[in-house]
Amino acid sequence: MKKTAILIDGEFFSIALRHDLRLAHRPSAAEIYQHARRLADPATEEILRIFYYDSHSFRGRARHPVTRKVIEFSQTLPAKARAHFLSELGQMDLIALRCGESRPRGWQLKETYLSELSRGPLRRPTADDYELRFEQKGVDMRIGIDAATLAINHHVDRIIVVTNDTDLIPALKIARRGGIQVVIAQIGSFNPHRDLVEDADFRRHYAVAA
Repeated sequence: MKKTAILIDGEFFSIALRHDLRLAHRPSAAEIYQHARRLADPATEEILRIFYYDSHSFRGRARHPVTRKVIEFSQTLPAKARAHFLSELGQMDLIALRCGESRPRGWQLKETYLSELSRGPLRRPTADDYELRFEQKGVDMRIGIDAATLAINHHVDRIIVVTNDTDLIPALKIARRGGIQVVIAQIGSFNPHRDLVEDADFRRHYAVAA
């Protein structure tokens, strides 16, 4: 049996599962956990740990560009839902949460409004048509550090990596040089970047099914 660690870029994994399962919502902690466990082959791989990388919700304030109202984002429903999701996932067996932070990128028009414009007459956007966009900070760094640490300390024989971020290639190279086999997971219809496949030992297709 190969002692195996699974390293999951949570945002990418969530988007891929939601797309292929045709979910109307972000996958629940139970759904994420169920599919994460299935990434390993129980006949040949023993899971040491599942490292799940995500970000906490933005917990600051921002002023809405239309209403000029100051919004306390830590009190919004999405922020509370994200906190509940991370808390629930963190209680599950073999899960190690690695969380970065979300930082605002600025107010933008929602995709639903832009899509509406492409199908019908023009209308002036209302306050509800704007949303504050965010970017994750510190997530890819944490994945890279864990991949390198697992190799340097010889904790596992193999790592299964779920990501499409080519910034992680140097860390995958370190893992392989340390004698760790690297598996890049293809999640459903989401093909991994060819450079990630090139710097892995195996490409494994995970057929998403409920």
